[in-house]
Amino acid sequence: MISNKQSLLPLLDEARLSYKLYEHPAVFTAEDGERHCAHIPGIHVKNLFLRNEKRTAYWLVTIQYHKRVDLSQLAKIFNGGRLSFANHDDLIKMLGVMPGSVTPIAIINDCARRVKLVFDRDLLKEDYINIHPMENTATITVRCEDLKNFIEKQNQIKIDFTMIPEKSL
Repeated sequence: MISNKQSLLPLLDEARLSYKLYEHPAVFTAEDGERHCAHIPGIHVKNLFLRNEKRTAYWLVTIQYHKRVDLSQLAKIFNGGRLSFANHDDLIKMLGVMPGSVTPIAIINDCARRVKLVFDRDLLKEDYINIHPMENTATITVRCEDLKNFIEKQNQIKIDFTMIPEKSL
């Protein structure tokens, strides 16, 4: 299981994935990200690890960091029943990361293929994406298309690009 940047970065290098690494203080919220990572070029994202009420379906949703998500609308799109955030234990067991370090690249740890990876379709418009490299004390900037190809090749999955509706205030 890949659980930190020291084990992930050699895998990225081996795959010849071009990235830029930025070290910074721990980032737990979008506000922390703005404070410590605003200077990093590319789109900044947040990741929501969700489950259905019966705990039979899980989703890892990657969206722009400022977007607010309506979980009831998302549940309709996913046809998954009522959604809520998955718990700390499921996050560690299924994706191998700690809370605050959720990243789409953690899907490579889901050997049982229980988690569906969903990117907001708006991310397709971006050239570069910023993600945690399995821990929240660093950010890597990578081309969106390269990240997509790496994840799909590593995990033998297809990323679902879905229009994630924004919550109205």
